[in-house]
Amino acid sequence: MKRNLIALSLLFCTTANAEAIMWCLNQDGNKIVLTDEFCANKKSMIAYVLSNTAETITGCWTHDSMAVHVVWLGQYVRSYDYEGWTIIKKEATL
Repeated sequence: MKRNLIALSLLFCTTANAEAIMWCLNQDGNKIVLTDEFCANKKSMIAYVLSNTAETITGCWTHDSMAVHVVWLGQYVRSYDYEGWTIIKKEATL
C-alpha cells in the first residue's frame, strides 16, 4: 500500500518551480531529497544529498515498481527501495 501511495505521488508531481517531494536518510545519515524538476535529459528528475560535510551531491532520479533509481554525478546508479521515504506535503497557499 505504501509503495502504491509513493508511486502515485511520484507520478503526479508537476509544478513550474522545483519542489522537494520526498526524502530519506542514507546509510551515512545524510538526507537524500527527490525533487519534481526535470534533469537536462527530460527523462528523470533532480535529486540531491545534503551531506554532513556541507557538500551537496546531485543526480537524476527515476523509479519503477521496485525502487527509486538515482544516477549520482552522472556516473553511477544507486537503487533505493521504498522503505524509509517520507513524502513532503505541500502547504496550502492562498
